[in-house]
Amino acid sequence: MIRIVDPGTEPHDDAVFEAMAQYLDGLDAVSFLVALDRSRWWISASWERTYGGSRHELAADPRTALAWVHPDDVPLALELQATLEELVGTGNGQSDARVPCAVRLRALDGSYRWNEVSCNVVGAADGSRFVVGTAVDVTALHDARADLAALTFAEGEANRTTAEFVSRMSHEMRTPLHAILGYAQLLEMGAGEPAEYLSRLRRAGDHVVQLLDDLLDFSRMNASRLMVNDDIVEVHAEVAGAIEMVSALARTHVVTIAYRDDPHTRARADATRVRQVLVNLLSNAIKYNRPGGSVTITTSTVDDNVHVDVEDTGSGIAPDLLGRLFVPFDRMGAESTGVAGAGLGLPLTDGLVRAMGGAVEVVSTLGVGTRFRVVLRRAGAESSTEVRDVVCI
Repeated sequence: MIRIVDPGTEPHDDAVFEAMAQYLDGLDAVSFLVALDRSRWWISASWERTYGGSRHELAADPRTALAWVHPDDVPLALELQATLEELVGTGNGQSDARVPCAVRLRALDGSYRWNEVSCNVVGAADGSRFVVGTAVDVTALHDARADLAALTFAEGEANRTTAEFVSRMSHEMRTPLHAILGYAQLLEMGAGEPAEYLSRLRRAGDHVVQLLDDLLDFSRMNASRLMVNDDIVEVHAEVAGAIEMVSALARTHVVTIAYRDDPHTRARADATRVRQVLVNLLSNAIKYNRPGGSVTITTSTVDDNVHVDVEDTGSGIAPDLLGRLFVPFDRMGAESTGVAGAGLGLPLTDGLVRAMGGAVEVVSTLGVGTRFRVVLRRAGAESSTEVRDVVCI
């Protein structure tokens, strides 16, 4: 059994051991010293100053030091302890034997500090051998390495996301641009009816403009520079305007739109953004519907909130896909359906509604349809706010 001694309180004739102990006791780092030819272990007073407890209590059983070791690092500490006991037990350790490891020790304030523990067998001129060890606090270095690793990972993720973003946007922009270039070439060749080509050119151009608008709004939203007004909005007027904007799309897909209107519904929001949100939701409800299907819009007031429900009769969304609805550029396999889109509509919708102090809720049943609910603040339901007059001279 290895026991701890305190030089100066227990007499012995090993002057070298005592001299080394006195030297190590002046260091800030926790140090320990073991004589290979005797069962004698000394530990510096810095242990008590940093981690508490008594050096003499460890004399009964060195394994009690494990009480200060982080649970995840106990296997390493046991391995270090076994190596030390083997060296002391044989008494013939090699002078170049090193046992480095890093463990976390619980300090007086309850926090865990990373310590680089290093041991080495050294020999004195008189032939005696000792194990000299130190536990150096390297918490700052470990944290710096962890921060660097996190930054490196974040940079890699940012590069990957940027590359994916450029790839997706290039694919989405290429489709309408090819249409524009193709019809422009046909017009130059004098083939076909110019009026028909011009209408298709306009639709392709509108698609490009919409993509760019969504992209700019999405970028502003991520950079926290998206501006929204806090006005009193007549919800029924914005719903009617959104329906008018998607009416041509509904006719193309043979989808009917029904509106259950509450003309007295008013919300605190941004009128332009509300219409943008409704156009996004209505467009999706039409594009992912079935021929001959329907879209129903319902407005209602519930307590301090205004609900705007957009419900379709499409194929519905699988439960395992609902968590991906608002992930940018994730179209959940819709890219193979031929339905145009960049995967920005729903993430942008969610961000806009949140910016207006509301929320978007989704309920979907496979084979039946999906209902998106936009929850906005009801006008007049806000908590009272102090109003001040500001005079500018």
